[in-house]
Amino acid sequence: MPLLLVMKNSLASSLWLVLASFSMLSEAVDDSRLWLPGRYQSLFVDLKQAAQSAGNLDKCHKVLSGTLDLDQSSAEKPIFRILCRKPNGKTYNEMVDGVSKQTLTTLQGSEAVLNLDALIDLRQREGASRKVQVINEQIKLFWPVCKNAFLKRTSQMINVKTFFEGDIDPVEYQQWQLTFQFDFDAEDPSGAPLKYEATCRIRSLKDFDIEIRSRRSSN
Repeated sequence: MPLLLVMKNSLASSLWLVLASFSMLSEAVDDSRLWLPGRYQSLFVDLKQAAQSAGNLDKCHKVLSGTLDLDQSSAEKPIFRILCRKPNGKTYNEMVDGVSKQTLTTLQGSEAVLNLDALIDLRQREGASRKVQVINEQIKLFWPVCKNAFLKRTSQMINVKTFFEGDIDPVEYQQWQLTFQFDFDAEDPSGAPLKYEATCRIRSLKDFDIEIRSRRSSN
């Protein structure tokens, strides 16, 4: 009977340790610190798992934030950027493979060769084609922001008429800034036609400016 009690106590202690370990792991990543652009919300579970992989590293004392690295990701292989705080208080970015959940910045034991291969493969896929893909992703993210800003800016104008449907291509791409430009018409209070040109320069979802100026008639 005493032996049975000892075994029960031992099992209870082991179960408590297991549960405590799971509790510590679940508390390691705060969902509110993870963010994805609206169209990438389907990757949230992958992002959380990637953040957990980073959080399990000895050098990552705490996960401060996590997001998708659009510059290094592809449709087949998302790459997540996890901001970690080291035990000494300094911060660094841990890149994580969104498919395998392997950490790419920090190489670990037997996985080091696999991680190194993944990192080399990642770098090899960068280049001209990658830049085009990044621009296309930015157009899909940034054009709706510019369009909404334009609609808000012209909400008091009379009979506004635009000449585009869907997304439009930027007229300029410079160091993470897209410039969209398009013509539109309106009318003055007497009904006379007005010709305008709108230019939107956007650097992020919250950092943009829109300019509207008169244009000459094409007639």
